Amino acid sequence: MNDLHRYCIGYVDEEPQFVDKFRRQLKSAFDIVTFELNSELTIENLILQIEEAELDCLIVDFELTEAAIVQFNGDEIIDALLAKYPYFPVFIITSKEEDDVLDHVIDGDILRLKEELDTKPNILIQRITNKIENYISSINEAQKVILDLVEKRNQSENGLSVEDEVLMLDNYAFLDKIYPQAKVLPESLLKQSSLTKFDEFAAETKEILDALNNLSKNE
Repeated sequence: MNDLHRYCIGYVDEEPQFVDKFRRQLKSAFDIVTFELNSELTIENLILQIEEAELDCLIVDFELTEAAIVQFNGDEIIDALLAKYPYFPVFIITSKEEDDVLDHVIDGDILRLKEELDTKPNILIQRITNKIENYISSINEAQKVILDLVEKRNQSENGLSVEDEVLMLDNYAFLDKIYPQAKVLPESLLKQSSLTKFDEFAAETKEILDALNNLSKNE
C-alpha cells in the first residue's frame, strides 16, 4: 500500500487517447500506472504486472477487444484479479449504458460513462478514494477485532467462547484473502474440529499482525 495521502491507481484501456485523458484528469489526485496492451499479452501476464505495480485500486475499460489488440475484455481482468484478491478495490469504466454492463460486473464497481472524466472528475476522484479507504478501513477493523478478542482471552480465566473463536478465525480468514502470499491463517485452523488448537495460534496474534503491517508498508 502506498502513502495514505496519495494512492496509486492502475488503468487499463486499449485507446491511447483515453489513457492520456485519464492520466491528465486524475494525476493531481493519484499516482497513475498504465499497462501496455499488445497481441501477445495474456490475462495471466497482465495480472502479474498489476501485482508488481503495488496498486491501491485498479480501473479497467470494459470493451478492450474492440481494437483487436487483446482477446479479453475488462470484466475478465477483474474476474481474474478478484479470484486472487476478492476484496481489492476495482472499477469498470465504460461508455456503454448501464444495462449493457450490469450482466458482467457489480453495479457499485461501474463508472458508467467515460465522459465523467471530462464532466465530473472530482466526483470520480472521490468515488475512487472512498473505495480505497473503505478497503483500508475493513482491514484495520479486522485487525482491531482480532486484537480485542486476544485481550479478552488474556483477561478471562476460561478463554474465549466458541462464538468468539469463530469470529476471530473469520477475521483471520478475511486477512488471509487480503494477503494471500503471507498465508496468514494455517489451513488446519479453518476446520471447526481444529478449534482446540486455537489458544496456541492466538498467542502468536501480535507477531502475525505486525508482520502483515510490515508487508503492507513495503508494498
